Amino acid sequence: MHSLIPNLLRRLRSDERGFILATSVIVLLVLLLTMTAYTLAASNNTTTASHTGSSAQALAAAQAGEQAALFRVNNAPGSGGASSGNGTLGDGATYSYTVTSLTSSSSPCTGLYVSSPNTLNQDCISSTGTANGVKQTVEERIAGYVPQTSLFPVNGIFAISGLSTTQISGTFSLGSNGTLSLTDANLSALSGQIEYLAGDLQQSQNAGEQCTGTCTPVVESSPGITVPSVADSVYAGAKTTNSDMTGITLVNASYSSSTYILTATNNSASATFSPGTYYFCGINVGGFSNFALNTTGSGIVRIYIDSSYRSGSPCTAGLGNIYGAGNSTASINSSGTSSNLQLYFYGQPGCTGTSCPPAITNMNATTMVADVFAPNSYMDPTSLTLDGALVVGDLTDQGALTATYQQPSSSGSGSGSSTFYPTATAVCPNSYATTGC
Repeated sequence: MHSLIPNLLRRLRSDERGFILATSVIVLLVLLLTMTAYTLAASNNTTTASHTGSSAQALAAAQAGEQAALFRVNNAPGSGGASSGNGTLGDGATYSYTVTSLTSSSSPCTGLYVSSPNTLNQDCISSTGTANGVKQTVEERIAGYVPQTSLFPVNGIFAISGLSTTQISGTFSLGSNGTLSLTDANLSALSGQIEYLAGDLQQSQNAGEQCTGTCTPVVESSPGITVPSVADSVYAGAKTTNSDMTGITLVNASYSSSTYILTATNNSASATFSPGTYYFCGINVGGFSNFALNTTGSGIVRIYIDSSYRSGSPCTAGLGNIYGAGNSTASINSSGTSSNLQLYFYGQPGCTGTSCPPAITNMNATTMVADVFAPNSYMDPTSLTLDGALVVGDLTDQGALTATYQQPSSSGSGSGSSTFYPTATAVCPNSYATTGC
């Protein structure tokens, strides 16, 4: 009996130690599982937070691209309709965008088609932002009314400060807010209007040199004909977005991307432009004969020739024109359509008459089939044959002035272009690339 009790006590102590060990193992296992769960949850939260942050960053990049596209549509001619661009932001996120013209109410884009009795252009901007491999896409419908004003207030040639010539013929109108000196000009060969301020028309007293018959005199009210303008931002936009390096075919000529100058290097030089926007500080004919500037295709070529008078311009003082002609004969788009070539000269705002810088100098028998806008420049060709429309600060024609008016293209720049505004915007689902926004 005495030996049985100690044995039982020993067994109880042995069983207690096993129980405590088992309990300890279970407690440790529970703690391990709990810590693992917390670790996984924290990791998931970190991953989710990182993805959410990248998603927000990508969305901000997409919206930045959207704004960049809208700015370029409004400030860089030709950047609307089937154009694209990309950029990198300071935080490393990137964006890429496309701008597509909406040709009908069924053209796909976010928002409702904007109907209007007036001329209205509508485009669709799609912009995708990327941050740490995460992508977000936004889409924006933009619309802009096309102003009904034209850069060309006269159906032909408008010389703001004055015009002088002794030979004139063609089917066009001639206008000025200064003196029209047409002494000894055979005005019977002109079919069109002569628009001037009272007392500013000088003409011969010979019957054939009076503005009668098919030549119609029109006296304008003071202060004269309103002169439209092209904003400085249009030239700045053309400098930023252009086809200078890709759209020109040169023969006996070269182009410098550092000075923005196209230069003839031999006789019979030519530059042929495919549709697009181009930016120069000058075109140097180099004294060679027979310089030709041509266009190809049915699209519009817009050439902006900047000058040092514009703030922010890279151009050297004294440039901003087609120069160095010597005795060259200029052929500008002679076999093309005038509305397919638009030439814009910045010149010197505020100048008058021959104090303005020249747009085209010392050209022999200049032929232009183009719409030319140079209100802050003067021209003094030996003779000028124009098919299209012209605005110039002052024109002194030293020979025969012949012109045929052609209606300018409605898609010109400056005051004739739409200013676009957003009408609808949306953040697209991940399946946007295949299903649309």
